[in-house]
Amino acid sequence: MLRKVSVIVLICVEIVFLHFDEVICKPGGGHYSSQRTLGSGSSGSHGGSIGNQQNAWGNPWSPEDVNSWYDYALNDSDSIPDEQRLMAYLLRNYDPSARPVYNASNTVSVAFGISLTQLSDMDEKNQILTTNIWLEQEWFDQRLIWNASDFNGLSTLRLPCSKIWLPDIVLYNSADDYTQGFYQSKAMVESTGHVFWPPPAKFRSSCKIDVTYFPFDDQLCKLKFGSWSYDAAQVNLTKRRDTVDMANYIRSGEWHIVNIDIKRNDVTYPCCPGIYYPDVTIYVHIRRRVLYYLFNIIFPCIWLSILSLLGFWLPSDSGEKITLGITVLLAFSVFMLLIAESMPATSEMVPLIEVYLTVVMALTSLSIVLTVYVLQLHHSGPVVVPIPYSFKYTLVRFVAPLVGMRKIVRIYAEEHQLIGKDEVYRCFSKVDAKPSHTPLIVNHQKYPMEKPNNKLRQDARYREETLDDDNEEEDEEGKLKQFLPNVSLANGDVRTAKRAHVRHHHHRSRSRVPQIVLIPEQSHQIPFMRNSNTSSHYELFNSNMFLLEKHLKRLIDRQKQEEERNEIVNEWKLMALIMDRLLFWIFTTLTILSTIFSLIIIPWLKNTGYIAALNKEIFDEYKSNESLTNLIDESMKMNLSGS
Repeated sequence: MLRKVSVIVLICVEIVFLHFDEVICKPGGGHYSSQRTLGSGSSGSHGGSIGNQQNAWGNPWSPEDVNSWYDYALNDSDSIPDEQRLMAYLLRNYDPSARPVYNASNTVSVAFGISLTQLSDMDEKNQILTTNIWLEQEWFDQRLIWNASDFNGLSTLRLPCSKIWLPDIVLYNSADDYTQGFYQSKAMVESTGHVFWPPPAKFRSSCKIDVTYFPFDDQLCKLKFGSWSYDAAQVNLTKRRDTVDMANYIRSGEWHIVNIDIKRNDVTYPCCPGIYYPDVTIYVHIRRRVLYYLFNIIFPCIWLSILSLLGFWLPSDSGEKITLGITVLLAFSVFMLLIAESMPATSEMVPLIEVYLTVVMALTSLSIVLTVYVLQLHHSGPVVVPIPYSFKYTLVRFVAPLVGMRKIVRIYAEEHQLIGKDEVYRCFSKVDAKPSHTPLIVNHQKYPMEKPNNKLRQDARYREETLDDDNEEEDEEGKLKQFLPNVSLANGDVRTAKRAHVRHHHHRSRSRVPQIVLIPEQSHQIPFMRNSNTSSHYELFNSNMFLLEKHLKRLIDRQKQEEERNEIVNEWKLMALIMDRLLFWIFTTLTILSTIFSLIIIPWLKNTGYIAALNKEIFDEYKSNESLTNLIDESMKMNLSGS
């Protein structure tokens, strides 16, 4: 009978053990969870927190039940595994909220280190750096020491982190809330009391973004870790190693790690004067990779700049010069908006690429204004306003040869016979070039026989034109009969009148459009004058001849005015073409200089400044001041003064 009772008791104890093991193996809620498992009471004794637990029958555990279970687990080494017995041995009367020292005046030394695995993201707009890190924390817990021989040589035990004391290390400059905590990985405990806890974590830290040199910018971000409640007298935070472990680092496609350093600091805060709080700060110096922005922002901006220059080569009559400039200006505005969306809304600095776009947009806007001025020059001819002499002299004599338009101006002057007429174009008479047509001016020194006196030259020209007039005698008579249908002219009258006109024409100054005047010679008798109605016919003939001469003079004057007007129009167009070419070279020079200065010289000076800033002394000051831009400017000044 007694044996049966013993068996029943053992079965009940086993059921209780299984239920109790299930209860204590439930994961905790984190560093700051208010629900603790066995041994987490605030009074330091085991019975202070056991009242919240329940046994297999749903009743709360009593301190006597817990102690009896621990005694059973420690004594019955055959039926309980060694790790379970060791866990029961270590966690008996263990309070995770108390520091792992017996003497309260002793300091717990916590060695802290990190293993960087990835730079996940850099949010420039919100100024947040996201990193994946494996934390490394180790310390000595005097309450977790055992004799390995008592547990079959078991010297290392993995304990749930919620069952033991953990340093309340947090990320000071976290951009997330503090409710999530770290991943609840198990802590590795050795028989000597050495505890190593490596939780992986994803941190979102606030980082002051300096986009002055974007997209050639460098950023200095820090991750400040420290105990939130313990001061240096209670928990001394030290560096586990002098460098950051990069063995498992995954290379980022956007950022390149230039340097990474660890520094320990003792800091006092206004809330607690005279009390030092240690922290370990990781400084991460990263540099942006430019290739993405080179092909997606910089090169398109350069192509748009080239397109804006092509507006000066478009003909003014095409009507597309202003349209091209405005289209390029709108394209630059789109790029400005794309960059502004990803940049922080701050007035402390302006990105370098935005400065470059602003300069190019200003040049494009100015080119549109000057294009309007060139179009105004091009269309100034229809108002028949002569070109000011000083303006024409400057463009033709100085600007045209400077911009490579000497040949174009010379051809224009030769076609319009301006070389000997206008002294502005006189400099183009001696050009070492083979003319495409017969020269306008004959060199009489080379051909001395072709230099007769004026009288012989006029007589020869008169005889030559007289022969031509004899051949066209019948045509002239027919033309005159159209004007004078009621008048009959005798043979020779047309010839006589034409010859009189030729003589009259050669005694006048040379003109591009000849003046024709029909004057009958007095020595010839017109047949109809012998008739009875001589007086009336003669008056009719004179009146018709007067009207004919009047209309011919009007046509000739109109033709001369049209030619003079066309000459003024063409000359204005020539001035507009010279101005177009001059503005093209000016804006090309300005665009090239601004591109080289903004995208090559300034980034090079910035990188030179960083090389000097990364020296040991300067880097220490760089970390203490935490002002990256000021230090770079000082380094750039040092390099410039040294060179």
